[in-house]
Amino acid sequence: MVWLFKVCNFLLFLIFTKNIKLCTTIKPTFVRDGELVSKSNFPYQVFIYSTADKEKDQFCGGSILNNSFVVTAANCYLGADWTHYVFAGEFNLTLQINSIKSNTFEHEIGKSIFLVDKFIVHNGWNESSLTHDIALIKIQGKFWAGEFTTSITPIGIIDHEVRGNTIFNVSGWGYTEGDSGGPAAVNGKLAGIASVVSMLYVDGVVICIPGGINLYSDAYFYRNWILYNDAF
Repeated sequence: MVWLFKVCNFLLFLIFTKNIKLCTTIKPTFVRDGELVSKSNFPYQVFIYSTADKEKDQFCGGSILNNSFVVTAANCYLGADWTHYVFAGEFNLTLQINSIKSNTFEHEIGKSIFLVDKFIVHNGWNESSLTHDIALIKIQGKFWAGEFTTSITPIGIIDHEVRGNTIFNVSGWGYTEGDSGGPAAVNGKLAGIASVVSMLYVDGVVICIPGGINLYSDAYFYRNWILYNDAF
């Protein structure tokens, strides 16, 4: 299942600082109209699971660009000592993670669990300033054979700059960590990649952390970088 948080019905400030949009709410302090939806509503959304020695783990989101590539945040790459997996299509997070930890996931490879061939991190990525927080993942194999399916579908990148007061659809699992790298879409096109997410799911309500900010890397700004790295 995917948590859908519709970023709408409240004022958004989009402040462009080089390549990063800083988004903060004025009022109310709640992201409205969040609802639990089927994964098929957002077939481009993936879950990125990273683990080291099956003792440490990290969760991230991402978006399918084509049959082999996913776009996510650079902060989701933890180094060569970590193993990264992409979950796509219909899946149960708890079952899939447990199957990896218990080494019983082989039958899901190429179906709902995809091994990562390589991470392409933007060479300007700066962890301190959070600039250029974008990366590409190339999976081993393909997401689909022939035509893509209703549960695994790519998303196109927006072809123009996004203006202020634009309504976004933000999808994820409701974990602050797990939504980093996830999509912000406008009219069905990818407009932003989550860098810092300051929202929590508490007692059925999606809450903006008081004083928190949400940073999204501008997908349109990085369109040429993605093309250069053969993601299409």
